[in-house]
Amino acid sequence: MRVPLAWLVGQQLPQVELGKVLELAVHPIARRDGLGRRLLNALIDDRPAWLLTVPTVAGTTAFYDAAGRWRQGTGQGITLYTNVPIAVNH
Repeated sequence: MRVPLAWLVGQQLPQVELGKVLELAVHPIARRDGLGRRLLNALIDDRPAWLLTVPTVAGTTAFYDAAGRWRQGTGQGITLYTNVPIAVNH
């Protein structure tokens, strides 16, 4: 189940220690060999992670979809992903 982005914006993040990856990029000649996915997995590992990307940049959403990230919603010019599904309590 996808969670509306408006709902996510108002939520408080769990009190866990989070690191930050401000930007992840792979040079075009090194793409399509799994390097981006390996870097992302090494940085995040099994820690809870939220990831924001701009869907208008070519290939970003396709990369995170293929890397097994959970697309939670798109709005205000960004797409939000998590590395675990978000449980919604109604």
